[in-house]
Amino acid sequence: MVLQIVDEIRHSVSVLKDLPPEVQGLAREVYFEALRYAFLASTGVALVALISAFFARGRRLDRD
Repeated sequence: MVLQIVDEIRHSVSVLKDLPPEVQGLAREVYFEALRYAFLASTGVALVALISAFFARGRRLDRD
């Protein structure tokens, strides 16, 4: 039963509204944590790219 619910949630977020309230709350917490980590990771990558851009030197591409 639990594996079936997990599989349904993995395939479609719309399943959340049909779950019992206590399971729905747990599933929403898991989604929240996953999104939080994803945004933190992308912010970290963007920060590294920004800092790298400050040290990059522009060069012409048509030079011999």
